[in-house]
Amino acid sequence: MSVLGLTQLPTKDGKLDLTKEQKDTVISELGKMGPDFMAKFEEAVNAELNNTSAQEKADTATALLESVKTELSAQIAEMGKKLDKVNQQKAEQDALIKKLVEKPEDDKVATVDAPGAKVVKFKPDMNMIHNKLANAYMGGNVDMGISATTIDVTDLASEFGAYMSQFNISLEVIKKLTQKTRTQEFMTTKLAITEWKASAALITSVVQQFVAKWTPLGTSTFTPITIKNRRHKINVPITPDDIMDSWLAYMYDEGMSPEQMPIVSYILNQLILPKVDEDRELRLIGKGVFEELGEGVVENAAGQATGKSMDGFCTILKNEKASGFSAIDFIELETITDENIVEQMEIFVDSIDELYQGIPMSIFCSLETYKKYKRAYQKLYPVTKNVDGAEDMIDFSLNRLQWLPSMAGESLFFATPKENFIRLQHKNTGASKILMEKRRYDVEISAEWWEGVGFAIGEAVFAYVPDEESGSGS
Repeated sequence: MSVLGLTQLPTKDGKLDLTKEQKDTVISELGKMGPDFMAKFEEAVNAELNNTSAQEKADTATALLESVKTELSAQIAEMGKKLDKVNQQKAEQDALIKKLVEKPEDDKVATVDAPGAKVVKFKPDMNMIHNKLANAYMGGNVDMGISATTIDVTDLASEFGAYMSQFNISLEVIKKLTQKTRTQEFMTTKLAITEWKASAALITSVVQQFVAKWTPLGTSTFTPITIKNRRHKINVPITPDDIMDSWLAYMYDEGMSPEQMPIVSYILNQLILPKVDEDRELRLIGKGVFEELGEGVVENAAGQATGKSMDGFCTILKNEKASGFSAIDFIELETITDENIVEQMEIFVDSIDELYQGIPMSIFCSLETYKKYKRAYQKLYPVTKNVDGAEDMIDFSLNRLQWLPSMAGESLFFATPKENFIRLQHKNTGASKILMEKRRYDVEISAEWWEGVGFAIGEAVFAYVPDEESGSGS
């Protein structure tokens, strides 16, 4: 082919097809290879062209190669998808780790196992008089509502039962009944039945020089404080006719239909649960003072005043100081005034055990104390307000001033790691429940749940409690 200047031999009908000029050139150039070279060459080439096995093998090899390439491409694509998924999971885990590092959480939430529980969307019975009234009202027929004299409380109690029988709705109501208040966002949740006590220990230094003798070192220096889990309840009578107009107006304002907002949902979510949350935050978890009722409670008598069903953490601090033998580190300061609060707060953070000075901790106080400190600080340093971006931080410390609604009116303040500031829930969510019963023209709503607050280890709490405020609770 090089002699003829060709890249491939010309063929026709499966045979070599050279022109006379090409043949003469071959004979001229390659005649030295023998007088019969041209004839033998044509015969050999034609025989090879008629032999298809070589081509078939080449085609088979090519097809196999393409198949392998296709399979490898599919495997590479699948591995790419798996790698993307792994990278996504890693990114999510890294984000979670970063979140936990910034704000460690040790909460545990009680759960209810309901394998195979069938959830059916609640649908109000539009044959009930209160739903008929609402439907007419929303349709612009206010005359029907005006002419109605009462709501059938039997229907209302029946609808409540149907509403609460929906598994997801029931759990949602119980969750709202026991959800964290604003203060409890700074606390760690533990599960218990009637009480809880920390088992983890804080110990002294343990490293020492080796000697082939048993020489114990590292004595326990912790005092777990028992936290009581208290049982609470609400018994609230409601006259449906008294809230009928409010309910209808609420649906009108929200643009809801009765199918979207049954009256029992309004009673729970707009009347009962917000007040429960307010009472827990403002009157129980911080300043509650437990008072045992005993056996003298009379049916239908007025209930115990709110705030007496558990000890709040302020009450616990006051009682611990009054006991005279508490493991809590009570830091003595001068009586706090507008003039000395900045200085006294600095003394407070400097008095915290060195083991805890390297741990970021909030100093919990009332809003009154918070504002007193901020105004005094601004007065002392009018041109350095928040220049370092560390607003509310006590200078040269890792302690941030944090006011809590639950401490309203309290002069005391304290610091402790979040892991040591405990809220208790019952281990069994079923211990929390809500019921409605009819009685004449009223419906009676009852709910009960367990809740308690306190501190895990005394030595990890640092508090200022004025002497005149210590010791009055249970």
